[in-house]
Amino acid sequence: MAANFLYALSQFLYNLLVATFVGGSLFIVLVLRQHRDGQGFELLHEHLEDVIHRQPQRGFWTLTALMATGANVGVLSYSLYGKLSDIGPIASGALAMKIAWAIFALGFSGIVGRGPGL
Repeated sequence: MAANFLYALSQFLYNLLVATFVGGSLFIVLVLRQHRDGQGFELLHEHLEDVIHRQPQRGFWTLTALMATGANVGVLSYSLYGKLSDIGPIASGALAMKIAWAIFALGFSGIVGRGPGL
């Protein structure tokens, strides 16, 4: 019972961070488009520079937490059952690609996040 709760909690946090990471990135794109076109988001105009400059840093930490919660599934499996989950070769390849892209994105967001004002 406790194992199911821990898995559910871990999955909840992971999904929340995925939505935060993707939603935050899409929000910045939307804000920039609206600002470029001179439409909408009047309340954000005075804070727009702060939002834009801090987004890479927020993305970096959100992605870091996302990777930690994703790795937590393996840690939970190993600590509760003494072995990692059995997955096939296609799932293993997909997981390897996901990890490689996450590391690339983490490095990229860390480089971009070192801009002025951070």
